[in-house]
Amino acid sequence: LAGRPRRGGACQSVGIYGRGPTALLALPLSGRAAGAIEQELGGRAVDLDSGGTLVLSPPLGLLLTEGSRYDIRWLLVGTLERDALEAAADELPKPLWFSG
Repeated sequence: LAGRPRRGGACQSVGIYGRGPTALLALPLSGRAAGAIEQELGGRAVDLDSGGTLVLSPPLGLLLTEGSRYDIRWLLVGTLERDALEAAADELPKPLWFSG
């Protein structure tokens, strides 16, 4: 994901990518759980053109992909810059209703 190899030994539903200090976690969330996180982020978040939500607090970045409360959404957390987080989000499975 985002050009980083997957790390072994992780839970199957959580992907951990990268080497050394460069790490990226991809966590699938229910739409309802993701909505609660989105509300907590409040004014700290930036809405992305892709429909996702981004928070950067170096060295960590957090990206929550777009979706409805009925969809699986992805929470990406890592020591990556905005472009890499967005590229990683583009590689993840999209909700069934997504047409882009």
